[in-house]
Amino acid sequence: NDVEKELRPPLKLLWKREDAVGAQVVASTGLVFGLGGTDRIQLRAVNGANGNVRWTDGSQAAFPHRVAVRTGRVFASANFEGTWALSGGTGNPLWFRNLWANELGFADGVVTNGYHGFSESTVETVWTLPWRCTGGGGDPYAIAGRTAYASDFRGLQACDVGAADLKWFLEKP
Repeated sequence: NDVEKELRPPLKLLWKREDAVGAQVVASTGLVFGLGGTDRIQLRAVNGANGNVRWTDGSQAAFPHRVAVRTGRVFASANFEGTWALSGGTGNPLWFRNLWANELGFADGVVTNGYHGFSESTVETVWTLPWRCTGGGGDPYAIAGRTAYASDFRGLQACDVGAADLKWFLEKP
C-alpha cells in the first residue's frame, strides 16, 4: 500500500524546531499543533511542510498540556487553568472556560476536559461528572456516546454523562 511505501526508511528530515517541547502534538490540514517556546510554553500552529510558525497563543495558560483538533478548531486544556478553543487557521480565540481541566476529548458534539462536557458551538455546559465518575480525578478515561469510562487504583467504572450517575463498577482482582 502507498502509506507503507512512504513511511519506509530512509526517512528524510524536512525541518526541525529547536524551541519545541516534548508534549502532545496533533496535525490537521497541513498544520502541526503543539507546544513550544523558549521563555514560556505556548500553543503553536506550525506549517507542516516547512516548519514556519503560523501563529502562537500563549495568552490562555501558563502551561497548556493537552491539544486536540476538530472541525477547524484547536482545543487546549491545562491543569488548574481551564479549557479553550481557537481558530485552527488564525489562532484567534473562540472561547475559554475557567474550569479545572485534566483531559481533552470529544463525543457527540461535546468537548470534554475530563470533568465537564461543553457544547462545541455554544460552550454551554452539557454535563458535569461527579468525582466518583472521573477515575479519582486524573486517571485515564474515555467517553463513548453518553458513557464515561474511568479507571483508578480500585478498578474500572462507567458513568452515564447525562444523569452523572454510576452505571457499573468492576473492582480490580
